[in-house]
Amino acid sequence: MNEFKIHKLLCELIEAWEDCLSDSADPLPYFTSYIRSNVSPEECLENVLRYNTDLAGRKRGVSEMVIKQVLQHNKCANPEKFLNKYEHLKAKKLDILGPFMNLLMQLKEDSKLVEIIKRKYQKESKESNFNPLHLKSQTALNFKDEDAQQVCSKLVKMAAKLQVRKSAKSESRSVQLPHSDITDWSSVRPFMSMDFIDLPNNHPAAPISEIPALSQESILIDDLLFCLLGFPGKYIIPEPLERPYDARTFQICNSIDGSLRDLVQQILPLASHYSVIARFIQEKRQCGWGRVNHALTAAMDTLRQDYQVFIAQLETQHRRHQLDLHKLWYYAQSTLFSMEMLAKIATTISLAEARGGKTLSILHDETAHSFADSKLQDLCLYLTRAAAEPYFQSLQTWLNKGIVFDPYDEFMVDVNSSVETDLDQVTDQYWDKRYTIKAHNVPVFLEHVQEIILRTGKYLNVIRQANDLTPGKKKCEVFPIETMVYSLKGRDYLNIIEKAYKSASKQLLNLLLEEYDIIGRIRSVKRYFLLEQGDFIVQLMDLCEDELTKPIEEATPSRLQALMELTVRTSLGKHDPYKDDITLVLLPYKLPFQIFKILSISTDEEKEYKQQDSSKNMTALDAVTFSIQSKWPLSLIFNERVIASYQMLFRQLLFCKHVERSLCRVWICDKAVKLLPRTEGSGYLCAFSLRQRMLFFTQNLEYYMMAEVIEPQWLKFLDRMQKVNNIDDVLTEHWSYLNCCLKDCMFMNPVLLKTIRRLMNVCLEFCDFIKRMQKYFMDAELTSMLSPDTEQVSDSEFESVEDSLLQKQNQSFGQNIARLDEEFTTLLAVLLKTIASLGREEGVDKLCNILYREDFNSYYSKYL
Repeated sequence: MNEFKIHKLLCELIEAWEDCLSDSADPLPYFTSYIRSNVSPEECLENVLRYNTDLAGRKRGVSEMVIKQVLQHNKCANPEKFLNKYEHLKAKKLDILGPFMNLLMQLKEDSKLVEIIKRKYQKESKESNFNPLHLKSQTALNFKDEDAQQVCSKLVKMAAKLQVRKSAKSESRSVQLPHSDITDWSSVRPFMSMDFIDLPNNHPAAPISEIPALSQESILIDDLLFCLLGFPGKYIIPEPLERPYDARTFQICNSIDGSLRDLVQQILPLASHYSVIARFIQEKRQCGWGRVNHALTAAMDTLRQDYQVFIAQLETQHRRHQLDLHKLWYYAQSTLFSMEMLAKIATTISLAEARGGKTLSILHDETAHSFADSKLQDLCLYLTRAAAEPYFQSLQTWLNKGIVFDPYDEFMVDVNSSVETDLDQVTDQYWDKRYTIKAHNVPVFLEHVQEIILRTGKYLNVIRQANDLTPGKKKCEVFPIETMVYSLKGRDYLNIIEKAYKSASKQLLNLLLEEYDIIGRIRSVKRYFLLEQGDFIVQLMDLCEDELTKPIEEATPSRLQALMELTVRTSLGKHDPYKDDITLVLLPYKLPFQIFKILSISTDEEKEYKQQDSSKNMTALDAVTFSIQSKWPLSLIFNERVIASYQMLFRQLLFCKHVERSLCRVWICDKAVKLLPRTEGSGYLCAFSLRQRMLFFTQNLEYYMMAEVIEPQWLKFLDRMQKVNNIDDVLTEHWSYLNCCLKDCMFMNPVLLKTIRRLMNVCLEFCDFIKRMQKYFMDAELTSMLSPDTEQVSDSEFESVEDSLLQKQNQSFGQNIARLDEEFTTLLAVLLKTIASLGREEGVDKLCNILYREDFNSYYSKYL
């Protein structure tokens, strides 16, 4: 959506809001006063964008104050249920949770807005009268077997299409693993599991109360050691899980001594943490969870093995009768905090169903938040570094070769396989849509450099493809980057990313500026499209004039192309090395329709642009334009939008040149009338004056567009091109140059554009009228030279001419000139008045130059 459509929609929004306020009480006093303060739509848009920016900054969390304010709402029937749901969603790491809670808080603070929403909801509910049961019964009655067959056939077709898309996406990946065929051994053979098995206890243990206290402690140590390794004990039995990711709870025999029971309850959380970790490792090591989770489970499995060694050492001491419950609790305390952190990480990742970048984001947050305990932070850093290793491998492949290695769809860069990859047919969509960022797979510590990462790989793709297209030329080499390792502050890998970006951007920029001479090619395009070379356009219009005046159906494109090539080779353009890239084409639509199509203007003022003009009334002049033949990677610079912008400027300038040449021919015709006697020639003075004012307007309009808009913008563009650092800067500066030219040439203002078009048409109508009168001017001149009674003969003869040519309009020569004069003056006054208002409201300084030039002597001041 462009700025003009946003401006129009904001104006409509303000008008609708004011109408709403006039019908009801003010529900939002602040916003009402803000709207009624006569602020411009641009200021409204700026405030909206600022609010969205602040909201995006708060999306990762929400303060406890907001939660308390929402829970303290007097209409909240079940705050505990609400809080449980919030904690559940928070555990899933939903980014939208923070803005949603802020919205609830704002609704809670504004009671009037809540009442308005309630009334609106009740009104819609009454109007809809929706009854699901009634709808279901009616559907069941009207549903026939034939309909069922049609639905089934459609479902089969959609499933086939979906399967084709999935296969195409999998083929686009560089590696494909058949992970769907791997058996889940944890379900097939549950006794191979590392966690507790939920089986009924068919062999109850003997009552422990009959055993002495010292022996009870030894038995409980045996049970604890079993439970700490994931096996049920005799008197400590694990309870079944309600949900897959819940913490494991245990049931302790009631007959155990109270002091021993308390010690056992203090140690059992270690077994619960082990159970969570074991389930996490067992689940996330499956192929479908991605390489990041695989690396994380491998690191956790290493820590689990160390934990098992620790339990084995405890068991050795127990066998030597050197271990009691107090010592066991003492030894377990150092391990308990580490296992608790591992279990917390495992639960968070499991609840969020995290993969790839989201897993790394969770690990990074835990590492950053554990700064109070250096040991726990080192533990989290070890896990994050291990999990980030495969992700960084894919990142290095992308930064070093521009290749996406993503077998499990967890990398931040997505490859769109539907975009054309044939370099002979590639368009600008390849650059914009072939590689995109998957926001949910971007780790939080790489969010601020994600655009740099994407650009680096895209640059390398262009360099590699350019090397393939030019096998005989010198290859552009990109130096390999260093191995990236995760760190909390990120200085090391961020420096590597920045170096890779600078290297790739420098290589590609040098390739385009030196090897492909982008500046020279843009200058060549300007020479032809923007009429910089005067002899070329004059010769072209002289040679092609007969062909351009034909209807578009009768015009021959090949003949026009041949004449254009002849013009290039007989003008100064023969020295242009890129002249063969310019071709002549005939478009099937007129300039106004192309302006709407390219600029996406969508307001009420230019509804006529939305309907394509009929080609029946089109001449070759209305359809002719140039085009550019550019192959990859030049198609990055000269994409469809850029070429269309050049074409619009060329068609407008060519039309102005055509009008100017027609008016100059009228001036030549007027020379014959000047030979008439003064009494007879005085009737043509109004036509002379109108022709001169039309020619003055057309020439000043051309001068404004070429000398005051295009040329200064070109000099600014060349100056900015000296400071570009990458190809994206080149694309931005090139489009900025064209956009400024289009805007200052009034292409983006439908009122001005329509007025100028109508003025040009009035000029052409005047030229056609004078052209029809030309032979009678010659007859009148000859009669005045031969006949002594010149006045009577010329008057009678010209009156007969007027009767024969103007009988449809019942107007004389003077009346037609007066009508055209009135139309031209009225339209020009509208144009100048509109420019004057735009200059005050929008700060368009350059457009005021047209006002000063056209009304330099204040002739039109009385109309403004």
